[in-house]
Amino acid sequence: MKRILSLLVAVSLLAAFGAFLAAPSVRAQEEPPQPPPCPDGETCVVPEPCPAGPDCPDPIPCVVGEPCGANDADGDGWDDFTEQEFGSDPNDAASTPEHAYVPETCADAVDNDLDGATDGTDDGCNVDSDDDGVPDLSDNCAYDSNPGQEDADGDGAGDVCDFDADNDGWDDETERLFSSDPNDANSTPEHSQIKGSCADSVDNDADAMVDDADPGCAPDGDFDFVPDASDNCPTMYNPEQADADGDGSGDVCEDNDGDGFFDGDELALGSDPNNAASTPESAAYFETCSDAVDNDLDGAVDDQDEGCRVYLEAGESHGGDDDNPVAPVALPAGNSDTLDGEQSPLPAALPAAGVGGASQSDNASLLLIAALGVLAAAGAMTVGGLAARRAR
Repeated sequence: MKRILSLLVAVSLLAAFGAFLAAPSVRAQEEPPQPPPCPDGETCVVPEPCPAGPDCPDPIPCVVGEPCGANDADGDGWDDFTEQEFGSDPNDAASTPEHAYVPETCADAVDNDLDGATDGTDDGCNVDSDDDGVPDLSDNCAYDSNPGQEDADGDGAGDVCDFDADNDGWDDETERLFSSDPNDANSTPEHSQIKGSCADSVDNDADAMVDDADPGCAPDGDFDFVPDASDNCPTMYNPEQADADGDGSGDVCEDNDGDGFFDGDELALGSDPNNAASTPESAAYFETCSDAVDNDLDGAVDDQDEGCRVYLEAGESHGGDDDNPVAPVALPAGNSDTLDGEQSPLPAALPAAGVGGASQSDNASLLLIAALGVLAAAGAMTVGGLAARRAR
């Protein structure tokens, strides 16, 4: 009986030891997957926190290999880069910027950068960003060249950079477009597109012509700023009035074959602009894609016509027959949906070891557990046999 108990204890210890060995690999399977490595040919820059110290007083993120924060070698409150750009000495706390970009330093009667020049006599205070001969500090349009400093409304903003130079409530571009004077507060748009300006008995644009007598008040149905009476395409927007063949009809509204479709539309939609029997067969005219007629005379009807295949590209139709099948819309890789029997592609690769799959160490542990199970079964059979012999 003692031998039997000893054998049972040994088997139990072996089973417990096998379970202990298997536990780490099981736990490893439960860990979340790690991020993938950098793609081939790319460099991954890993941000790291800025170390605390004089060169980086604030712990802001920085990139490996690049300086952290802004240096201030002389501790004067101005970082070294700014001092170098504005002409002061980054290693002398008594030398600080004197520059037009810091306006107050150019009007304090102090030689801030210790270069021997003060305020208006300092080169830094005479920066001329637009090179118009007028220093920024006194230029009413510092970044738009205007050597004459014109300022029609006297508001301190030069005409070239003032959206409403005459302060009449109409921005300059609109005034130019509607032929009023952007620099005269007494001249405002008088145009058929400005409601009420052509029926108020006022010469709004100060051109000595009122309402219907003003050229701007002539009808302009297509809003291209060309009066209908002189517009070569009065119903089509064409401010350039292009007319390649010089026949008096603008290019955008030519209809050489008289089929009711403009030549430009026919060319864009695949029909012949010089053949009245050829008209667009296109999704732009829905009925032409379901009338069983070869409208553009290209040999293809309805869904078979390239002009109608926009339906397919939008995924709205999958026509065709056995002889002329229409290709289905391709689905993005990995999409579980299918069209016309097309199957989605399989994953590019099986899961890597440790991410949903068994590693070599996992397999070894499973084999050990299986072997211990067999050993335990053999031990049980042995115990059973001994017990049976004693019973006899």
